[in-house]
Amino acid sequence: CSNVNYFYKFAKENNKNYVLIDDEESYLITEETENLSWTLNKITGVLTVNGSASLSEINTDALPWDAYKIYIKEIVFEEGITDITADYSAYSNLEAITVPSSVNALEDSVLSGNGKLEKIVIYNPLCTFEKKADTKVTAVIYGYDYSSAKAFANENSLSFEIIECLH
Repeated sequence: CSNVNYFYKFAKENNKNYVLIDDEESYLITEETENLSWTLNKITGVLTVNGSASLSEINTDALPWDAYKIYIKEIVFEEGITDITADYSAYSNLEAITVPSSVNALEDSVLSGNGKLEKIVIYNPLCTFEKKADTKVTAVIYGYDYSSAKAFANENSLSFEIIECLH
C-alpha cells in the first residue's frame, strides 16, 4: 500500500518510530512468568513491569522485553519489584524510568546513559545506588526531599525535582 510507504518514510525522516497496526492486539505485548509480568504498548512506548521479583534473579543479559527495546520510551516498574539491575543503555529511545518504593537498590548499569534519558522518578527515599551515574546521564532525578535520590543527584551534578506527595 502506498500510504504505508509514505508514513514509514515520514517517520524515518523525522526520527520517529513507525508501527503498522494490523489489529488492536498487535500493539500490545504481554508476557507472564511465575513471579513477573510485563506489558508493552508499542504505540505509547510504555513498558510496565510488575510482580514480586528481584530482577537480579532473571537473566539480565537478555531481559524478556529486549527484543522490543526500539519501542520502549518509558519503563514503569510497579510495586513488588525489589531491585533493578539491568543495563538500559542500549534502549536508544528510553526517556523515563519510574522506580517504586519497593525497590531498595539500583545498580550502576541502570544509570548508564543512552543520551535520551530525561527523567528518573524514585519513590523509595532510602533506595541505594551502587555507583556514580554514567557521565552521559543528564536525566532529572525526581524524589523526596532528604532522600538518597536527592543526595545521588547532588553527588553526580544532576538536576533534582522534589516529589511533593506520597505515591
